[in-house]
Amino acid sequence: MKFIAEKTGTLLDILGGFMDNTSRTKLRTMLTEGRVQVDGTIQHKAKFEITEGMIIELLSRVKAHEITPPPVVKQKKIDLKVLWEDEAILVVEKPAGLLSIATDKMEIDTLHGRCVDYVRQKDEKNWCYIVHRLDRDTSGVMVFALHQRHKEYIQSQFAERAVHRTYHA
Repeated sequence: MKFIAEKTGTLLDILGGFMDNTSRTKLRTMLTEGRVQVDGTIQHKAKFEITEGMIIELLSRVKAHEITPPPVVKQKKIDLKVLWEDEAILVVEKPAGLLSIATDKMEIDTLHGRCVDYVRQKDEKNWCYIVHRLDRDTSGVMVFALHQRHKEYIQSQFAERAVHRTYHA
């Protein structure tokens, strides 16, 4: 869809006037996706100044991706030592100085957060559940469950003292 601007204003305002049944959120999404061209150049800025006579073209997602393909998402490196992993559990080494799980202060870097990032590299829907904790200053092996039912089963084993633990000082 192509049209010529009949007045001056911001790109978002001009688009909103031309596409009055489309929400501003949707228009901003179209800009972010690279689906708006002004005088033949992809424009992402909602506040880009449009002057009378400029040609504005709305591109399909397919055509926009042909012109500028979406950026390749680079997997971030996760500082995590995995000792064991199967369909039920993830066993990792917790270094001293790292929290097992966030407190009410909402710390960003925790072992649980790193484990969630790790399992989500395989599938964005994945999650892991904390089974037990170790104090911040304690290093050691921690078990995370990959499903709620596994978490409950393993936690019941901890509660019944069926899990053998060894501590070294």
